[in-house]
Amino acid sequence: MERRNLSQHTVVTEGCTPQTSDAEVSARVVDMLGQLSRVRDRLRMARRVFIKLNVGEMEAQTYRGRPVDYVDPAVFRGLATFVRQATDAHVLVGDGPCSLAPAEAARAHGHMAIIEEAGFEFVDLNAPPFSRFLVPRPAMFRWYELSSALCDADFRISVTKMKSHHLAGVTLTIKNLFGLPPDSVYGKPRAALHSSMRLPRVLADLLEVFPPEICVVDGIVGSNYCEWCVQGGDPVTSGVLIVGDNAVATDATAARCMGLDPQADRGTAPFLRADNHIKLAAERGLGSSASAELHLMGQMPTTEKSYSVRGANDPNLVAEVERQRRAVCRNAQWYFDDRERFVKDYQGEIVWLAEGQVVQHVAPIEVLGTPANKAVHDGCFAKLVQAEEAELRKPYLL
Repeated sequence: MERRNLSQHTVVTEGCTPQTSDAEVSARVVDMLGQLSRVRDRLRMARRVFIKLNVGEMEAQTYRGRPVDYVDPAVFRGLATFVRQATDAHVLVGDGPCSLAPAEAARAHGHMAIIEEAGFEFVDLNAPPFSRFLVPRPAMFRWYELSSALCDADFRISVTKMKSHHLAGVTLTIKNLFGLPPDSVYGKPRAALHSSMRLPRVLADLLEVFPPEICVVDGIVGSNYCEWCVQGGDPVTSGVLIVGDNAVATDATAARCMGLDPQADRGTAPFLRADNHIKLAAERGLGSSASAELHLMGQMPTTEKSYSVRGANDPNLVAEVERQRRAVCRNAQWYFDDRERFVKDYQGEIVWLAEGQVVQHVAPIEVLGTPANKAVHDGCFAKLVQAEEAELRKPYLL
C-alpha cells in the first residue's frame, strides 16, 4: 500500500515478528528511517538532538523474547545508528519519572550500552537544572518547568513502545512526552497533570513544546489493557514497526495497527476515561490523523487482537466517568468562585472538595500529589491553596 501526497506527513510501516533477529530489527529501522526523506537534511544540519526514550520500569517483562513495557534495544540501536550516520551533532537521550533512576533502568534494559557506543549523553529529566518552557497556544497551562537539557534542541525524536493506557487510551509517541515533566517539580505521580480532564490537554501542550521530527513506535510486542505488565498489562504480539515525521500522523497510524480509531470521541474504547489526545492534537493543527491525508508507505499489519483498556466491557463505565467529570468541574468552580476564603482558611494546605464541603485538608506531604487518604472518593477536586499571584509564579502542582 502506498498513497502519495508529498505535501503531507510520511509514515512508514513494516511487519516485524518477535523471532526476527536483533540485527535484522535494527537494519529494518535504519532502512525505514531512510525513507523519511524530508527529515534527513534537517537532521544532518542539526547541532543538538534530543531523543525522548521510553525506558520503562525496572520490573519489566518479556514476551516471546521481546520486551513488553519498554523500547526494544534492537529498535533503539537502529535509531541510534541512523542518527549517528546522519550527524555528528551533540545527541542527548533522556527519560523522566521511573520507579528507580531512569539511568539505572536504561542500563538494566540495554539502552545505556548503545548510548555510550554511539557517543550520546544520557539525561535524567527529573534532575535539575530546570527551565520554563512557554506554550505558544496553551491547551491546558501557559508554561511548564522542564529539564534545561531540552533547551536549544534543534531536532527532536520520540521513540516509544506500543501500549494501552488506562487513562490516555494509548501510549505512543505523543503520550511518551508525558515523561518530560519531572516528578521532582510536579510531584509523584504528578497527579495535577495525570487527571482525566487535564492529561489530553497537557499532552497537546507538550507536543507544542517538544514536536518530534522523527517518531518511532516499537510494536513488535506490546502491552494491552494498561501501560505496565506489573499493573496488569497483557502482552500481545502486534508484529509491526512504525516510523514517521509527525507525531499525530504516526500515532494515528499506530492506533489503526492496534485495531483502534484514532479519531474516536471520548466514550469509545480505549478513550473511555479521557478525551482522545490524538484527535485533540489534530484539531489543534499539530498534524493529521486522517489516513487519506498521509503519505503511507508499507503494509498495515493487523495485530492478533485489538487493544483495549480495563473496564471496557463495563456498560456503566462511561456514565460513571461522566458523572465524576461533572462533579470535579462543579467542585473546581466552587473553589475558584470563593478562592479568597479558601486562601484565608487553608493557605498552604491541600484541600479536597466534594459537593460544597471540604472533605479533607492536610499540609503538603513529602511527595506532593499523593493524597494522604487514598479513600477520598472520586469526583473530588484537589487543590493546593495559594493566592493567585503566588500560584502564577510556580509550575501548577495540584
